[in-house]
Amino acid sequence: MNRLTLSVAMALAALGVVGLFFVPLPRQLVLDTRIVTVTSIERPDTLVFDYVTTPTHWPVWHPSSLAVSGATDHSLDVREQVTEEFRVAGRRGRVVWTVAERDRPRKWVIEGAIDGRPAGTVTYTLTPTAHGTRFMREFTYRAPSLWFAALNELFLRARIQSESDEAVSRLKTILEAAPQASTALAHDGQVITSMPLIRNLRKSRRSPELANDVRKLAPKLQTGYHRVVR
Repeated sequence: MNRLTLSVAMALAALGVVGLFFVPLPRQLVLDTRIVTVTSIERPDTLVFDYVTTPTHWPVWHPSSLAVSGATDHSLDVREQVTEEFRVAGRRGRVVWTVAERDRPRKWVIEGAIDGRPAGTVTYTLTPTAHGTRFMREFTYRAPSLWFAALNELFLRARIQSESDEAVSRLKTILEAAPQASTALAHDGQVITSMPLIRNLRKSRRSPELANDVRKLAPKLQTGYHRVVR
């Protein structure tokens, strides 16, 4: 074998090895990453559950959530979907989340898909404590290729963990900063929060009982009930 032939053979072999890094991994080979963040929130578990499972709040407390569309203004039930625009570890994209499990106020699971392909699972687990709620956020995602697995170990996992930690820290601050009565009011699965107050209060016109609760709560809020419910 002459020198030219040997060089070509070595180059092709190198390309083949590199190409293996980008070949989709078989489903039997599981390379999952589990990002877990836990905190204690001095608020009731039902309040925390209803807040975190209402997608319109996600861009407020999660730095990776840029916008949401679809079913966003209530705590989502099983099979309901929401579309989220995100920026995770510097990468922007759009994911469709589908609620896979709901056990209010203990557990909520959503499964993501990007262009029809699985894009991870987010699980919220809530446990009542003497002073409020133990909240655990778990994000599990699979490496689609060896290249992604390598990048994940080098820097992606650390960045995603940092973003998750920041998100849960923001969540704790937001829920604990406001007086409990003005943070949220749960009524038959509907949530009224101080941030999207105007949008949510309009729904009270369809529920006399909810409207009555809002009237009682309104004096404690900076936004007056009479200005948004007509």
